[in-house]
Amino acid sequence: MNVANKTSTPSIIWGLLMFAALVTGFSYTQLDSTYAGVTVVSKGEKQVVLRKEDGSLHRVRAQEHELRSLTEGEKYLVTYAHNRLRSPFLVKVEPFPE
Repeated sequence: MNVANKTSTPSIIWGLLMFAALVTGFSYTQLDSTYAGVTVVSKGEKQVVLRKEDGSLHRVRAQEHELRSLTEGEKYLVTYAHNRLRSPFLVKVEPFPE
């Protein structure tokens, strides 16, 4: 009886399953960034609604000091990040060049 063949197959399967789990977990934690020219539509206590140049609306979380610096109806260049585990959040806000 060959003992090596009986133990190596389950080890390979478990190894492949662990590799697949790590790749899936890694892909869920990677942040995608969006850099866009936007107009501030409205502000809430912890979030802001932005209208991109193509007309689409996006609800983005922001910190209190970022919200204070934004004015409704004004244009800004913003960078916001998001992934499958986190909702979009502001990373950087710049004045829109005129």
